[in-house]
Amino acid sequence: MKIVVTGASGLLGREVLKALKQSDKFSVVGTCFKRSTNPELHPLDITSQEQLLKLFHDKKPDTVIHCAAERRPDVVEKNTDVAEAINVTATSNLCELAKKNSCWLLYLSTDYVFDGKAAPYQVGDTPNPLNNYGKMKLAGEQCVLSSNPDNAVLRVPILYGPVEYLAESAVTVLYSSVKDTSAQCQMDHRQRRFPTHTTSVADIILQLVNRHDAQPFSVKGIYHFSEPVQLSKYDMAVKMAEAMGHTTAHIQANTSEPASTATPRPYDCQLDTQKLISEGFTLKSVDFKSAIKSILS
Repeated sequence: MKIVVTGASGLLGREVLKALKQSDKFSVVGTCFKRSTNPELHPLDITSQEQLLKLFHDKKPDTVIHCAAERRPDVVEKNTDVAEAINVTATSNLCELAKKNSCWLLYLSTDYVFDGKAAPYQVGDTPNPLNNYGKMKLAGEQCVLSSNPDNAVLRVPILYGPVEYLAESAVTVLYSSVKDTSAQCQMDHRQRRFPTHTTSVADIILQLVNRHDAQPFSVKGIYHFSEPVQLSKYDMAVKMAEAMGHTTAHIQANTSEPASTATPRPYDCQLDTQKLISEGFTLKSVDFKSAIKSILS
C-alpha cells in the first residue's frame, strides 16, 4: 500500500510517519510545507491545486493520512483567510483528488468541534464548535465524508509529544512559565483537558490503516481517540514542575472565566472512545508525568 502523510513535519505527523515506516507493508511518503530540515520529506504547499495534482500523479497513493492543518486557535482567529485555505479549501481539494484516484482518506480532526457542555461526547453527537478553528475542522470533516462515505475521521484532544520547540504543543509551551520560578504564573484550572501523547495517536492510526489494508472499507466514518486522564493546565504545570525538580510555589490556579476578548474554548470536550473499543482496537495510554519528563529533559 502506498501512503501519503500530509503535515509530516508537524507534532503529530512526525510520529505518524515514524509508526507507518516501521511496517514493511507500506511505502510511505511524508509531505511538509517549508519548516522541516528532513530531506526525506516531500515539499508540498497544500493550498496549491497544481502541487496536489502533481503529488497524486507522481506518488499514486492508495491512502492519505491528512494531518496538515493550522491547529492553533488563536492564530486561526487572527488569520482566518489563511487558516481557511489550509483547513477547509485544501482539505476539500484533497478529498476530490482522493475520490478521483480511488484513494482512502483518514482525516485528523479535533475535540473542539464540540462546545464542551455535554461531555463525554460520542461519535454521533451533534457538533457545536465555539471558535473558528473548531468550525473549520468540522467543515473539513464534512468535506471528507461527503466526498466519500468510506473515508474516516479521527477526532483527538490536546496533543503533546517530542517537540522541536516548546511552543509546538499547547502542553509543552506551559513549561516556559513553569521553569521561570522567579515569577508568579497563573494557570487555568477551570477547563478540563485530556492531554494525549502523539505516539498513542500514531499507534491507533497504524491500527486503523492496518485494518483498512486487511479489510478494505471496514474503517469508515467518525472515530474518537483520547487518553483517559483529565488534567487542567494548572495540573499539567504542577506535574511538569515536579517531574523536572522545580518548586510549584509560583504556580497559581486560576478558576476564573476566560476574558471575553479571548478565543472561546470549550469547558470539557472529553471524547468517548467506545467505537474504537467495540471494533477491537487497542487503546494505548502513557503516564503524563513520566512522558513529560522524557520530553523536557
